[in-house]
Amino acid sequence: MQDFNSDSCLSEINLEDQQETTPKDIADIIFSKPAGDPYSCQLIISQEDNDYIYIHEMLISVLLEALNNFLDNKLREYDQDSFSEDILLYFEPWFRSLGFMMFINKYNISDKEMYSNYYCRVVINNKNDSGIFEINNLTHLDYHFLLNGHYVCDNKELKDVSSIFKCKDDVYNIRFELLK
Repeated sequence: MQDFNSDSCLSEINLEDQQETTPKDIADIIFSKPAGDPYSCQLIISQEDNDYIYIHEMLISVLLEALNNFLDNKLREYDQDSFSEDILLYFEPWFRSLGFMMFINKYNISDKEMYSNYYCRVVINNKNDSGIFEINNLTHLDYHFLLNGHYVCDNKELKDVSSIFKCKDDVYNIRFELLK
């Protein structure tokens, strides 16, 4: 796991000494202290292509791990009736410290044309979606991604990739962009 100094998340980096850091590790490190200045934390993507899908999956996983930490590891028990986009936007300053902007759009579930071209749907292992986890033998997970087989992305930029989260009659569309 990457060591970070107390003043910022940046430290001297020797790529040969790096160990793989999970989204949970990143959330534990980043969200354990106040949000830093934009770009004050650094992520090193070790995948050869640095592709935008991989980066989106990593960022959405970090967001979910941060949310789980925020809820004292009770994401499964969280009452989704009280969910709002403000809960997700709370974490946006930390994503800025990583060099990313986070955008949340809320739609009515009946407005499918507004959110149908998403990369994946986030499901939480709770009373609403526990069957998905049981059928797929994933009961040990707090969340999972269901890929959208109809997803089309021609531009191949991070800003063109989004995930959705359904909650009651609302759909939250989550995407990230590089901070400018």
